[in-house]
Amino acid sequence: MDGGPRTREVIAEQQCYSEAKARDQNLNLFVPEAFIRGIWHIGYKSNLEALAELVDNSIQAYSERVDLLFNFSSDGSAARPTQLAVVDDGHGMAPGMLRFAMMWGGTHRENDREGLGRFGYGLPCATVSMGRRFSIYSKLECGGTYAVTLDLDLLDNDAYRNTDGELEIPPVRRAHLPDFVGNALAQSHPGGWKSGTVVVIDKPDRLD
Repeated sequence: MDGGPRTREVIAEQQCYSEAKARDQNLNLFVPEAFIRGIWHIGYKSNLEALAELVDNSIQAYSERVDLLFNFSSDGSAARPTQLAVVDDGHGMAPGMLRFAMMWGGTHRENDREGLGRFGYGLPCATVSMGRRFSIYSKLECGGTYAVTLDLDLLDNDAYRNTDGELEIPPVRRAHLPDFVGNALAQSHPGGWKSGTVVVIDKPDRLD
């Protein structure tokens, strides 16, 4: 992971973006449930394309290593994974940026002409196309791990409506990485996972 001036510049851009957006709006999803269900049904042509979107995000975060992890039922009864995760060791995201990363269109890279993540649709589209629940965990260097989770089943039950009846991104929380991710990182980064982002997909129902 590049810990030089460009990384500090990116984190500063994230913080400026998230602070400005938080002042301008109420962190609404800004789209009806039908839009999200539509994205889930339409999906990608293949899981490989969806995963490529997440890997591209990791590359843009100056990751030196990106891992794809699978977690299976402990009793060995599941033929398919119960969880999958894309794990990187890039610069990570500021806690205030996590809710925007979960939004369709939430990105600080809108003026970036060098990468593919200009429009902020890749991460949420890729994740919901493979499963019904996804979490973003992220850690800045010398910082703690924070996470935000979106569950389509809770969305269908209006769990994410605020007091005004609008859909709202769930709050960011301090978090521990899932065991299967933490165990893998202990092996891949014996000196400690200093920074990076982990996207975990639960309830995978679109794997092929």
